[in-house]
Formats: sequence, structure tokens, C-alpha cells
Amino acid sequence: MSAEYAADHSSFENDERVSERPTVPSPPPRASGLRRKARPLLGLDPLEEALLSRPLWDSREPEPAIHEILYRFSMGDEVGAVAAARLLLDGRRAPALTVSLDVLDELELDHRAAVFLDCVDGTTPLSGVLDSCGLDRCDGVRTVCDLVERRIIVLRAPR
Repeated sequence: MSAEYAADHSSFENDERVSERPTVPSPPPRASGLRRKARPLLGLDPLEEALLSRPLWDSREPEPAIHEILYRFSMGDEVGAVAAARLLLDGRRAPALTVSLDVLDELELDHRAAVFLDCVDGTTPLSGVLDSCGLDRCDGVRTVCDLVERRIIVLRAPR
């Protein structure tokens, strides 16, 4: 390469012309993390809002005993279902609501579920709640399993 060519085509000239180039505005900063936040939906009804704001401990799978009890009820084995429910009635589990009281008004509940949910406080063991609600053992166990399956209540350690 000749000195004349190098002088005519210096790489410094390109740097000098950088200010003449059109610029693109930088993207707006993201709120947090790598993903963009979803736009908040306007006009959520209380049931949808409650379902979206459920705590993480509610999202786990129910205990296998619940499935076993519901299976026995579906097969017509009420005695076997109540016998299998002894595992739940050991005093180590207390029913707790996963939805707010406002949402409970909008859910379709039968009278047994309403009576049971009236006695749920989150601290009383399941056996105590079943005794205080006045339902017979078979209806009470079926109601508890249905409510757990519908994720209206969760069974957790009593406080």
C-alpha cells in the first residue's frame, strides 16, 4: 500500500464522521429482571383476582390420601373412605382457606361446604373442625376432600 493511498484513506476519517451518522434512541429501561412485565388487566372480577393472587403453598399437589378417599367414595365404599381418612384426622393437619371471604360468596357451594367453611379458622386441627361443624363423619370427610380438590382449602400444619 502506498503512502499516498494510506494518507487519502485513513481510518481516522471514518471516526471523524461518526457524529454525522444518524443515531437510534436507546431502548427504554426494563422494570426488573429479564422478562417484561405483563400489562395489568383492567376489570378483573374478584374470583379471577383471588385465583391469581393465591400463595405458592397452595399450588402444590394435594396429598395422595385425598385422591384415595375420593376414589373410595366414587366406588361406593364409604366405610373404606372414612377409614382412609384417619390419616388426615391425626391432628397434624388444619384446614385453611386459600381464597378470600369475598370470593367465597361467589362460589357455588352446597350447604355442607358452607357449614364446614364457617368453622375453618386455619389453626384448629381437621378433626376438631369436623366435630364442631356438626356434619357426620362421612359427609364431613367427603366435603373436606371436595374442597381440597377444588383448591378452596388446603391442609397444612396447625399453628
